[in-house]
Amino acid sequence: MEDLEEQEEEEVLGSSLTMEKVAAAKQFIENHYRAQMKNIQERKERRWVLERKLASSDVPKEVQVNLIKDLERKETEFMRLKRHKICVDDFEPLTIIGRGAFGESHPWFKDVVWDKLYEMDAAFKPEVNGELDTQNFMKFDELDPPASARTGSSRKLQMTPKDLSFVGYTYKNFDAVKGLRQALGDARVDFTAERAAKEAELQMLASAGDPMLP
Repeated sequence: MEDLEEQEEEEVLGSSLTMEKVAAAKQFIENHYRAQMKNIQERKERRWVLERKLASSDVPKEVQVNLIKDLERKETEFMRLKRHKICVDDFEPLTIIGRGAFGESHPWFKDVVWDKLYEMDAAFKPEVNGELDTQNFMKFDELDPPASARTGSSRKLQMTPKDLSFVGYTYKNFDAVKGLRQALGDARVDFTAERAAKEAELQMLASAGDPMLP
C-alpha cells in the first residue's frame, strides 16, 4: 500500500514537472518566432527607407543597385553572426573555480594541461581482471553502510545484480597511491607558504596606503 502511494506521488511530481517543461518550451518557441518576425519586419523597413532616400536623390541607377546589394549583404552577415554559437573564447575570465585571489591554482592541478587532458596517462591505474573483480577492495563488516534516503520501487531499480558483488567492500589498495599522497602533501606545504607570503605582502601594501589597492 505504501509503495502504491509512493508511486502515485512520483507520478504526480513527474506530471507537474513535465507540464512545467512543456510550458517553458512553448514560451521559448513563441518568443523565438516573435523575435524572428520582428527582425524580418525591421529588415524590410530599413530597405524601404534606403530605397526612398535613393529615389529622391541624384544617385545614378547603377550606384543605387550597388547600395541596396551592400545593405542586403550586411543584413545577411549580421544574421549569420547572430546564429554563431557562443563559446568560452567569447568571454573574459574574471573568476575561475579552483583558483585563489592571486590566480594561483591548487598544486594537485599544477601539471595538468587541460587542453590535452584526454591524451595524458593516469598517475595510477588499478589492475582489474573483470567487472566483478573485488581485489582492490576490502570488507568492512565492522562498519554500518550509510542509510539510503529513498525507499520503494525507485530505489530497488537503482540496484543491479553486478552491485551485489561489491556489497560489504571498501577500497583497500592504499599503498599504490601512497606516493601520490606524499607528493600532494609536499605540494600543499609549498602552496600554503606561497599563499601566506602573498597575503603578508598584500597586508604590507595596504598598511602603506598603496593607491593601486581597492
